[in-house]
Amino acid sequence: MKLHMTTDYGIRVMCCLYSKAALITANELSEQLCISYGYLNKVLGSLRQAGMVEVLHGRFGGYQIAEGSQDVTLYDIIQVMEGDIQINSCLGMDGFCNKGGIETCLVHAVLESAQKELVDNLRRIRLADISETSRDLHELKNIPTSIRCSICAPE
Repeated sequence: MKLHMTTDYGIRVMCCLYSKAALITANELSEQLCISYGYLNKVLGSLRQAGMVEVLHGRFGGYQIAEGSQDVTLYDIIQVMEGDIQINSCLGMDGFCNKGGIETCLVHAVLESAQKELVDNLRRIRLADISETSRDLHELKNIPTSIRCSICAPE
């Protein structure tokens, strides 16, 4: 399974917004995250439609994490950007199997277990966890504040 670049951007946008106490403009997000302005707006639109991001219009407007989105998990963001996680077609809603043996297929059982573990792990990882991990990593490696990643860790 490979996540699309849009999903990677969605995760980084949410981490950045989580770490900011103030509104941030799309231009500032675009520069900080190295995402083109047009592509960023597509990502922000998806996150806003899902209720994870709020926009305030006007001269002093910008984007912020939506109220109640502090406990958003990686699974939630991936779900918005990608849809349901499905590592093989036999694990989808229609349960497609070209051999017609989902009930007896050992490969299906193994993949089903792997997918469940993946989803469970993604549901456990919150934005706060990513932010704390980023901050700890910077401190562990003695990275000067001036060059720290500004995506997930407050400076």
